[in-house]
Formats: sequence, C-alpha cells, structure tokens
Amino acid sequence: MKKLFFLAMSILLAQGVFADDDKIIDATTLPVAAKEFISQNFGPDVIQLAKEERGLQKDINVYLRNGDRIEFDKKGTWKEVKSKNGVPKNIIPLDIQNSVKEQFKTAKIIGIEKVDKNRIEVDLDNGIELTFNKNGDLVEID
Repeated sequence: MKKLFFLAMSILLAQGVFADDDKIIDATTLPVAAKEFISQNFGPDVIQLAKEERGLQKDINVYLRNGDRIEFDKKGTWKEVKSKNGVPKNIIPLDIQNSVKEQFKTAKIIGIEKVDKNRIEVDLDNGIELTFNKNGDLVEID
C-alpha cells in the first residue's frame, strides 16, 4: 500500500513539475530581435498571439494571422518557423535552398528548425524531413 501511495504521489508531483506553464504575452514586449525578424520577413502588424513557454528553457511562440508559427529563444533569436504557404526564402540558408531545389524540384519548404548549433531540419510539403549540417550538407532524409 505504501508503494502505491508513493507511486501516485510521484506521478502527481511529476505532472506539477512538467505542467504547461504557458503565458500569453503582449506582442509589444517581444525582444527587439524577434520584432525585427517578424517585420523583415512577414511584414508589419501580422502577430495574432504571443505566448511565453516556461519550462527548462524560456521560449516564445508567436502565431501570425496567416497561421504561421515562429519560435524564438528568450533573446529573440528564431529557433523554428512553420508556414503552410512556405517559409520565406531569406530565412533559409542559400545552400539548403539550392539542395532542396536540386533534389526535390517541386517541393516547398514549410518548416525550418535550428535543432542545435550543428544541425538544421527542414520540412517539405511532401512530408519529407531533411537534416543538414552546419556546412549546409544534407546528412539525413526522413
């Protein structure tokens, strides 16, 4: 019985620690770098909602009126961009653009994520996910 009690308490405690601790924030309070990134790549007055995720890292998710989503770190550096209409080209490194164009001629890049300092993942509209190294070389197709 004691073991069952401790198991139940552990589960409840773990849920409390990892609970969704998101907070809607005013878009005007976004880091300057995030505001500039959005303005330069998506235009002015496009933010629908901004949400701060507090967990192990403090990330900011910004949802645009057209359905796109951008994830930033706490300094305002983009980490991930998802766009049904295609990620703006000036966000995508040129070597990655060229590789996708060469190998997947009709595919459109609908997502890009900086996985870490050495890898970038790209989602194509045909369901294929590509991983590139820091030099822009294709290292994995999923």
